[in-house]
Amino acid sequence: MSRLDWPRLGLRREILILLPVTLILLVLVAGFTLFAYRSAIDLLTEDRQGEVEALARHVASDLSAGSWPTPAELRQRIPSAHRIAILDADGRQIRSFGERGVGYPSAPLLTNPLPRPTSVGPNADTGDMVIGLAPFEYQDQTFIVRIDIPALELSRQRQGVRILTWVVLPTSVA
Repeated sequence: MSRLDWPRLGLRREILILLPVTLILLVLVAGFTLFAYRSAIDLLTEDRQGEVEALARHVASDLSAGSWPTPAELRQRIPSAHRIAILDADGRQIRSFGERGVGYPSAPLLTNPLPRPTSVGPNADTGDMVIGLAPFEYQDQTFIVRIDIPALELSRQRQGVRILTWVVLPTSVA
């Protein structure tokens, strides 16, 4: 049996073939890693928004079932809340417990009536907060509970992803 003899390419020719292939693989791996990280941060954001929305829904159901709690009782229920506010159907503040938030993005979220509990943030409008809104009925009137929960680490990671996207992809392509 004879073995096929392949012509030898030589080191210079092998480098000319392998270097572009390696660089293309490096660009693909960097892009894949970046988009996987971006997807993970988006999933964490959705998860945090879901938690705050569930808290707002829970507080709204408690408020509609009985008398309104004192600030101390609300602070005991949600110790991580930066602020809890009760708004009327038009978004005007009736009661507020805690520190006033950076942004007050309720206006774009408040449709008459707010159809279901919702949450937003962290983003440019909400700053480092995740804000949950939930409608509830009390004495034949519609009110909205707003809960602001700090999400500083998540906000910083979202900012980092935006920067990484504009740094990693063009650098990899170049």
